[in-house]
Amino acid sequence: MTARSSTFNMPASLLEHLTTMGLDKGDRGELAAQVILILAADKACEEHLAIAGEQLSTPMVGSQHQPILEGLNVSTIPRAFSVELFIKALLKEQWHDDVLCSFPAKWRTKTESERNFQTAFRDTRIYFTHFIKLDDHGVVNREFLWRLAIRGCVALCANGQDGIDIIAPLVFGIETLCRSNISALLVQVNNDKSYRAQPNTILFDLMNPYLIRFFDMDEKIPLPIIRMVFALGSPTAAVKVIPQYAERLPRKAKTAAQKAVQRSPRYTSYDIWCAKASSETFGVVKTEDEQNYSLLLKTEKVFPQAYCSEFSTKEIESIKRSMNPGTSVKEAHWTSFCGADTPHLPTVDLGDAVDFGEEDHEVKE
Repeated sequence: MTARSSTFNMPASLLEHLTTMGLDKGDRGELAAQVILILAADKACEEHLAIAGEQLSTPMVGSQHQPILEGLNVSTIPRAFSVELFIKALLKEQWHDDVLCSFPAKWRTKTESERNFQTAFRDTRIYFTHFIKLDDHGVVNREFLWRLAIRGCVALCANGQDGIDIIAPLVFGIETLCRSNISALLVQVNNDKSYRAQPNTILFDLMNPYLIRFFDMDEKIPLPIIRMVFALGSPTAAVKVIPQYAERLPRKAKTAAQKAVQRSPRYTSYDIWCAKASSETFGVVKTEDEQNYSLLLKTEKVFPQAYCSEFSTKEIESIKRSMNPGTSVKEAHWTSFCGADTPHLPTVDLGDAVDFGEEDHEVKE
């Protein structure tokens, strides 16, 4: 995997390298999310191998570049581990039962609505050792994604991808690896402090697997999916499962996007909100590394580095900011031409308290 040495500290190492100016570090915390996910995969794989009695020295399939064939036997990926093991590795222990015993937030049939997470994904596996950056939005479709599963990789979505930032293939069943038994873990990452411990369910609606083209519109029996939002900028740590609720449909389909949501076929999804890059949220984040994650997330804010350095004073920083008027909410970007009328941004918590003009509508079987 990626971190065999117990002395290797991935977040600290990344932080050291990413403090170099000129590197594109992203702006929503995707890099920190990748660190958390790959560490969880390492931990789950080691637990899986311990249970299976395998040796860590066994060669990994992901490095063998095997030919991709329809009907490939999943047993040729011996290090694939269960989704349950992955969730237990990813999240702090206190949240395990909340997630594993949860029921889908959205469901396709009444039968699927009555299956908890643990039952729905009992025979489902996940396996990855690295990430790849997509250049094309279409690769998130199952026609392509199942072929990535054999390579042991997870995809960082192409720039401008609607709804999701990371997609990981999930393999249902143990007989074959093909398009029809591939589902997905969809992850949206936010580094905005406005997203807190209280989930914003609208973000999950944007992760509709049909609208992002993971499922084709003519898919009649879609497999269950997992959707997670990583609100890494939250000041408060929490893991919350989105409960089952009556389907919410817009009163008026004012936009093409809203009309598309109404036309979308039904699907089953288990939705999880993870707030803050903290040891209280994620089982793979060590308490002593919380500061590294915090700095890593700050480092990913590219534009402040042009104004700040360890040698700058507040006066020099303000002068630099004044040369770029109106581009940030910082006061120095506005005072040169607004004076005493400098605008200030109120604090907003983007949780479910916001009225998005929707109403509850019970969908009958």
